[in-house]
Amino acid sequence: MESQVSSKRLTGLFLSKGQAEAVQIFGHASRGVPGVEIVGLGPQSKLMKEKFIFLFKQMEIKTPLKRFVLCVEKEILLNKDANDLTWLELPLFVLLSSLAEIIPITRLDDCYCSGRLSLIGEVETLDQILMKDYAEQKWIGGKARYVIPIEELFTDRIREKKGEKNG
Repeated sequence: MESQVSSKRLTGLFLSKGQAEAVQIFGHASRGVPGVEIVGLGPQSKLMKEKFIFLFKQMEIKTPLKRFVLCVEKEILLNKDANDLTWLELPLFVLLSSLAEIIPITRLDDCYCSGRLSLIGEVETLDQILMKDYAEQKWIGGKARYVIPIEELFTDRIREKKGEKNG
């Protein structure tokens, strides 16, 4: 019998006072009342959820009729500036897209990700130097971590949709 619940996690990075900080982001999809719920970002949660729904509609991507719950682990994020938390938009969007099987990434637990999404689906990422500095920090330890050029997955979809509308 196939499992009714799918779950994944990844490490999100956000900028705080010019430094990259890490936070574990996890989520699951289940057969509940269809929808998206983001937990752990306070008032930012609703704005991000609505932005993701808007982007899916803009790109004409249909999501499965499932309940998706995305969670940000650290409670200290509630004390952060809302602008700092926008760096978690891309990792949350990637996690949601993976749980909804929109992008073909099955394993995210060895990845870290950071970025902001515009309303037309463009991705703004942290400076590569910050990513390099982060990767050298001790607490990553011996576990392999990879930077995924995730914006390329969505850029192709956006180009396809623009081409369909223009052609």
